[in-house]
Amino acid sequence: MPNVQTLWFSYDAENRVRVVNGALVNGQIVVAGKQANSDVESYALHYDAAGHAVSRTTVTSWGATQVAQSMYTLRGQLELEYAAVNVGQTTGVVAKHTYDAAGREIELTEYFAPGTVRSYLVGNPKMGEQTEYEVDVSGWRSHQTKTTYDVDGRVLQVSELGRTGQTWFRGAPDPALTTLSTVFYSTASGGSGYNSAGMLVTYRYQTGSGTYTHTYTTEYAKRETYLEKTVTGTSTDPNYKRTVTTSIYDQMGRRVKITQSTPGQSVPTQVRSFSFDASGGILTRRDNGSPQHYVYVNGQQVATLGEDGKIDAASQLTAFDSSQMGTEPAMVLEGDTLQSIAQRVYGNGSLWYVLAAANAVTDAELVVGSTLKVPSMKTTANDATTFKPFDPNVDDHAMLVHCGITTRGDNGVGNHPSSRCQWGVTAVPWACVWTWMPRCKKLLTGLRHPRRMRASPPAQVAELVDALVSGTSG
Repeated sequence: MPNVQTLWFSYDAENRVRVVNGALVNGQIVVAGKQANSDVESYALHYDAAGHAVSRTTVTSWGATQVAQSMYTLRGQLELEYAAVNVGQTTGVVAKHTYDAAGREIELTEYFAPGTVRSYLVGNPKMGEQTEYEVDVSGWRSHQTKTTYDVDGRVLQVSELGRTGQTWFRGAPDPALTTLSTVFYSTASGGSGYNSAGMLVTYRYQTGSGTYTHTYTTEYAKRETYLEKTVTGTSTDPNYKRTVTTSIYDQMGRRVKITQSTPGQSVPTQVRSFSFDASGGILTRRDNGSPQHYVYVNGQQVATLGEDGKIDAASQLTAFDSSQMGTEPAMVLEGDTLQSIAQRVYGNGSLWYVLAAANAVTDAELVVGSTLKVPSMKTTANDATTFKPFDPNVDDHAMLVHCGITTRGDNGVGNHPSSRCQWGVTAVPWACVWTWMPRCKKLLTGLRHPRRMRASPPAQVAELVDALVSGTSG
């Protein structure tokens, strides 16, 4: 029998999501408690007058209601994030965002939540004379990310700082952070890491101690636009071997295959391939032969379907939270508007003004085939039209398109970071089906990959996923 979990969503009068992954109790959609062995999180969002999500309410597995709050600048940028605490308890800042005059984030500082304690032992264990001491590190810095930019607004350097070792907390309160790693978007000689077209061609990852440096170089194929051809990773550490990721495209410029190899080493080549429908939409992605199918409604990806019959509809729905949306240039497609491009790259069309400001263009000035700069944005205010942007590069494996490396312990150069319902009370089920249903393949035929993201009423999503679960094609 299939394991079906029903999730409920509610929206306010302005079409903003209020309850996510909730439960229907006595005719009301409410936040559900955390379920064991489930990755699905239920929560409620509350907004300020500007539409920013300023609080997030959850219910723990033991029934406690917790609230996490956020504060925004006058420019509408996330500034402070507070720890989730039980209602009535004192909270504390767990993250602070700092921006420059251009509105770019230059520093993110994270702090230990209230009640965080570190302990250590003093004495001779052989003599049984050990004493345990505790240090309250609440409010101390735990991690920091610093970013600098060039005059064109492109990232120059990203430094990660944090805590290392087992005794850092035993001295003065909140001691200085230690540099963990630095990414330089430049050449070893100090030249720019970007070419004349503004495309990133090289960057370097260096450990905090400077022990070794990984260098990544990208080559592009010039067609109507620039297409990523190869990404090569090398290292100053001889334990890491040169690894190359190669992308292959068809005549339409669609990426049909990605291979990752480590020349001269006994490391299996990783292969990822894509199949398309007549409209150019991605229907299936295969990772070393293992397929993943994509399900769309009105051009919007709403679910994924594995060969094992597992269907995931929840992770693509409204109210996702992402800090990595919009980190690459976006190509203008036929019929595009700034709103449609924002929907595609950010998952939220209301962020069109960010693209307009970054590129000094209007809808009338968009040129098909040209590329736009896409500033990194953190999606914090979501509504019924918000969907997680489709990204064929993301999966549960370690092969990533933009790193040109492999990370499976095979000595390849390792990866690094980069109250009212508008549609009524509508159930949006998420089905986890552990038995393969052959008719699912038939249902996927002709479903399209989004050229532009358009929202689908939950009723349509529910109808499609119900069909997948029952094995009918509707």
